[in-house]
Amino acid sequence: THGIRVEDFGALLTTSGLVVNDKVTWLTFHSCFDFGYLIKTIVGRILPPTEKEFFDFHRILFPKSYDIKMLMKCNNVQAAKLRGGLQDVADQLCVERIGNQHQAGSDSLLTARTFFRLREKFFGDTWDRVAPELQGYMYGLGGSLTTTFANFSSPVPLLNSNSGSSQSNREGSHGPDRDPPRPSKLLSLINPNTMKDAISSPS
Repeated sequence: THGIRVEDFGALLTTSGLVVNDKVTWLTFHSCFDFGYLIKTIVGRILPPTEKEFFDFHRILFPKSYDIKMLMKCNNVQAAKLRGGLQDVADQLCVERIGNQHQAGSDSLLTARTFFRLREKFFGDTWDRVAPELQGYMYGLGGSLTTTFANFSSPVPLLNSNSGSSQSNREGSHGPDRDPPRPSKLLSLINPNTMKDAISSPS
């Protein structure tokens, strides 16, 4: 089997209720590439040319997300000298894996359990105060490599934006009987600020 087509997966994800929903929290580990693939799949075109535009899409589609690698940059977590990838960090926190490594279900569960162990061990009652500053960061983008969270009362620095050139994307043709609604029919790709309304009330 070749698996589900990208267009079908993007359409199903768009209408699943998992995106553009601030009641859904996405827990990740070094998530910039994962969100890049998901955003490209949902909008059905190449990613925007600037980091700022990419974060605009990310904030709309995934309004609530946390990256474990960003939690590890907090000064109290850094003092514990956690190192390595997801499995390494989980091992250091004594989080047990269920299932096999690099399998989607097992990795997802381990990510969630590691996040909650970090939250419990290092943040406790302070989580509600620090969460807004950690929310929405993706490790590897937006100045995340140089950002630290030594003072949780300080505002998070604005994300950097880099100029670039846009490219056109060639759409394939598929039989109408096989296709669910295309994500491009549900999203405004010209102005990301209108995407939420477009998804909520598709024409």
